[in-house]
Amino acid sequence: MRRDMELWWPWYDRRRENARAVEPRIDPARLTIEVREAMKRPASFAPAWRAVMQYPMRRRLAEVGKAVVFSSRQDVFAGCVPQAQLVVDTAQAKADFILERL
Repeated sequence: MRRDMELWWPWYDRRRENARAVEPRIDPARLTIEVREAMKRPASFAPAWRAVMQYPMRRRLAEVGKAVVFSSRQDVFAGCVPQAQLVVDTAQAKADFILERL
């Protein structure tokens, strides 16, 4: 799974359109450390990922109105940044429009 996260997102869907457009970090030593760390806390691993995958990011960003959105290119969620920025921009534009109408 750790290796696949570097190659596809989501990691469990290995279709061409899900290939990540970054240089994969699949050094065996690095992956071994990541797997070892995950194995130290097996009870929290699945619930943590379930929470990440189920979190209503689009809705929550729209509720915030303003946010700073950033990510490294290697981050598996980097592909969400443009969409998050659109949601934030849209939410702010709506808020500005409502204030102008008042």
